[in-house]
Amino acid sequence: MKKTKEYYKDLLFLGYAQGERLTKEEVMQYKNSLASNQPTPENIVYGLDQRLYKVEDVDDEEFTRHSSLLLIKNLCTIKKCLVGIVVLIAVGLFFGVVGALTSAM
Repeated sequence: MKKTKEYYKDLLFLGYAQGERLTKEEVMQYKNSLASNQPTPENIVYGLDQRLYKVEDVDDEEFTRHSSLLLIKNLCTIKKCLVGIVVLIAVGLFFGVVGALTSAM
């Protein structure tokens, strides 16, 4: 798999890797390289705070472990949302039936 800027940006954004902020000198070197159309390292990306970060690659084991934990966390969140929706529907149906029975009398 070719490791592009998007790959490293996703690693940083999803929390798979911690980025190391570039120093002012490194930022200037990077911007000068961009201005002069020289090739730049793929692992230097902008973070959510619009600062430049150097992102280290993660090995497959770390990626799989972090992906599994992220998946479990998201599934728990989805489960909580579904339980809340079902409870709201049940309460709505209960009050609907009670309202229909009281208006029929």
